[in-house]
Amino acid sequence: MAIGSGAGAYFGISAESTWGTYVAPTRFLPGNFGLKPEHQVQPVGGYAAAGRLAPLDEIETLLWGTGKYEGEVLRTGMGLLLQHITGGSATPVQQAATAAYLQTHVVGDNYGKGLSAQAVVPNTAGTLYPFTMYGAKVASATFSCTKGESLKVSVDLWGKKVDQLQTSAAAGYTATQGALPFNWTQMNLKLGTYASEAATSGVKSVSVTIARSMNTDDTFYAGGQGYPSEPVMAAGDIPSLIPITGTVEIDMMTKAEFVDRFTGHTSTSLLWDFVHSTAIASTYYPTFSLTCPKVYFDTSSIDVSGANVVGVSVPFKAFVDTTNGYGTVKYMSTDTAI
Repeated sequence: MAIGSGAGAYFGISAESTWGTYVAPTRFLPGNFGLKPEHQVQPVGGYAAAGRLAPLDEIETLLWGTGKYEGEVLRTGMGLLLQHITGGSATPVQQAATAAYLQTHVVGDNYGKGLSAQAVVPNTAGTLYPFTMYGAKVASATFSCTKGESLKVSVDLWGKKVDQLQTSAAAGYTATQGALPFNWTQMNLKLGTYASEAATSGVKSVSVTIARSMNTDDTFYAGGQGYPSEPVMAAGDIPSLIPITGTVEIDMMTKAEFVDRFTGHTSTSLLWDFVHSTAIASTYYPTFSLTCPKVYFDTSSIDVSGANVVGVSVPFKAFVDTTNGYGTVKYMSTDTAI
């Protein structure tokens, strides 16, 4: 019998072979989560009819699902989620003859990729109720880390539908999944020439969002029983099909790294990484990194308020570097498979 509270709930995902076709979850991620069936309805019989005071009923005309997952970026087991955040097709590559495997997730089109996601929720008596999303796609994901905290990820999901028809998948976690997230002690933010970026000064927090423009409102076709077909990348504000944006909170230890780049409107390569101090083997360490070869900084006003250290919130946007690409997430772990 499960615990009759959120402590007994769990969240799992699996990659679908065919978009929108259920595959029982095999990867379980600790965190906060929720899946929600969505619908568009139309009132029935709401026309004037001999003093009728309200519609007789309503019918569902469109059906889909939304969801959210929030958790820590762990040192193992995150590859499947990263693959669907970026839209890439990474496979773990063994480093020399060691237990370390590197995944390189290049940001790109996620067409053909879908997740079956399941939130299993207990009532107070401990009875488990599974809510399953089919054809789940990541609409947006934000990575963030602030002084003294762990690296966190927040993911917004959109999917074909959410129902309660599937049985609950049996949860399973690896030994390292529960207690080993990347954290502030391992974090660096580096700027400069691509592949030669140097560590910056005064950084207090970083957040980066990878969003995705999809034509989710325009894929409802006759014959689909009200459910959408798989969306494609589409946006009225092209070229931002997959906008990568972020914010760096800094103290004014030096203005050259951020403020001068804004005032001079000069681009830089940005590398945000977390490298654990204990090697997996040899010179290979658990690593999470995000690289944007070309970013421009913006800035809010530099305000002085009293005698405190002057701080600045510096937003940025990523652009395509025609030589080095757009955005890449690298993940070094002991995982031999996504």
